[in-house]
Amino acid sequence: MRYLLIVCLIACSAKKSEPPPPAPAAAAPPKTAASDPSTPTTAPASAVHAADGSTVDLASVWANKRVLLVFYMGAWCDHCKAQLAEIQKQHDKLTADGTKIIAVSNDKPEDAAKLKADLGLGFDIYSDPDLSTSKSWGVAASGAPNPTPYSFVIQPGGAVTYHRKGMATMDELIAAVGSGGH
Repeated sequence: MRYLLIVCLIACSAKKSEPPPPAPAAAAPPKTAASDPSTPTTAPASAVHAADGSTVDLASVWANKRVLLVFYMGAWCDHCKAQLAEIQKQHDKLTADGTKIIAVSNDKPEDAAKLKADLGLGFDIYSDPDLSTSKSWGVAASGAPNPTPYSFVIQPGGAVTYHRKGMATMDELIAAVGSGGH
């Protein structure tokens, strides 16, 4: 009986071995249009309004130039204004190779023009009041009051080579533009 008790005590006091913790996940690769099936790989037909109210066909902008297209929520959004101001600070780096910067929100054309003047922006800000362009790019859900912040790099001819949902860092944008979005 004594031996049985000793064996039980030894068996009960043995530590269970636990599996090692899982390895940390690898950092996700930068998103390209090809890596996300929900993102257009070719820029969709897009018409927006300039400050003077005229309609601008965005395909004419990226017909012969690389474009950094930034959707923002509106002039009321402090985070969006900060991002646009930071893009302006990095304007020379972002446009060194001839890239054109365009920002789009559903602000009225006059509100977009005021924001451009208030922030001293050296790039075009366009209005998409009915969100039709934002919807065609997949950055505004049906019934949404504003586009979701999003950045795209479009190559000459319309190939989308980079996208980022949310506010991209300047390092990400500079790298995306500098690498052609790849």
